[in-house]
Amino acid sequence: MGDLVLVGKLVIGLVCVTTTILLLKHPKPFAIENKSFDRLALLVTLISRVGLFAGLYLVMDFKVGSDVGGYYFPEGQAVLEGQMVYRDIKTSYSPLFPYLMAGILLIWNSAKAIVLSMIPIELISIPLWLGVSRRYFSEQTTRTATILYVLSPVPLLNIAMNGQNQVWISLFLVIALWLLARKDFASGFLFGISLALIKLLGL
Repeated sequence: MGDLVLVGKLVIGLVCVTTTILLLKHPKPFAIENKSFDRLALLVTLISRVGLFAGLYLVMDFKVGSDVGGYYFPEGQAVLEGQMVYRDIKTSYSPLFPYLMAGILLIWNSAKAIVLSMIPIELISIPLWLGVSRRYFSEQTTRTATILYVLSPVPLLNIAMNGQNQVWISLFLVIALWLLARKDFASGFLFGISLALIKLLGL
């Protein structure tokens, strides 16, 4: 099983890199209207993430590993059993993180639910990142960065396979940047919430 996973990751990486190079060299992604580009970026993200998740966890019935299986899921279950952080639950994440996981597990009590929940968080983030990028950078730079991100094997595997919680920090960060552009005090306050809710990595 371990060899199969490694081969699968290698294939995904090669496909992603090849597709990225071809798109960056082609004029079409840089010529279409902004709305069309944004929709395509979201569509590719949705299909790739949901496709990988469904293939691994619904079709092949893989067991969720990484931090989700070892930490996120047990901590969320402990909260559902009435335990409290720092009294009964040892966590290396922020104090509210196990409660966030418990909220997800109330809907579907499975480690797979935690991995799946990361996908809509990323989909919400992408239009916001596009908007923020267009405020600070050229359209060429924005589209290049978007293609590099959407087709990168790293976020694809981290989100749809491993369910890493960095995607939550990304959401808080991009909203904070939106507010910062308006010189809004809420920018720092909102990003501070991510430190209490997820982990200190955002610093």
